[in-house]
Amino acid sequence: MSEQEETERIVPSTSLRSLCRPASMFACTTHRAAYRDAKFPLRRLTMNRTTVRLSTSAVLALVLAGAMPAAFGENCSTAKAAGSYGFKLTGSLLPPTGAVLGAGVGAVTADAEGNLAGGEARNVGGGFATETLHGTWTVNSDCTATAALSVYASGTLVRQTSFSLVFVDDMRVGYAVEQALVLPDGTNLPAVIIVDLSKTSGRKNQ
Repeated sequence: MSEQEETERIVPSTSLRSLCRPASMFACTTHRAAYRDAKFPLRRLTMNRTTVRLSTSAVLALVLAGAMPAAFGENCSTAKAAGSYGFKLTGSLLPPTGAVLGAGVGAVTADAEGNLAGGEARNVGGGFATETLHGTWTVNSDCTATAALSVYASGTLVRQTSFSLVFVDDMRVGYAVEQALVLPDGTNLPAVIIVDLSKTSGRKNQ
């Protein structure tokens, strides 16, 4: 039922016409407005609430738009990644003869220029060895990174490997996946290796 129909149901049209003579037109308009406000208070309240919600949403959108660049990076660098890390790795080597499981733990230190040095204890297919690591990494402003490492056992190069990384938790934690593994003779050995890094020392916000 429209507002006009509801008004006429309560106050008959004949009565309204008698009230709405030219001399009392203002009084008629006032009566209609008063009735409408009394009959439909929720409409005004709903409109006010909707306006408030839209205004709040607009302000929140502006705040988030300004905060997103600070929240999603533009705050990582090779220099800020400097420090010492502990890590663990798991995965499989995939030679033509079949998958071989591997795992390892170790530590690595990075300087502000991105130079890496460390060591690991690893087990591949049941064969244990300790190895030393030397390499570099480059950390981007969006907290992604790439690393290239040469791995030695008893001073002899046993493989070269590269990784893609991402840093999280204010650069206290990193995750990596191996891109490639190359043997000393140049053979590419397929592998699926993931690495978890945790910072053990070093300034977090240099």
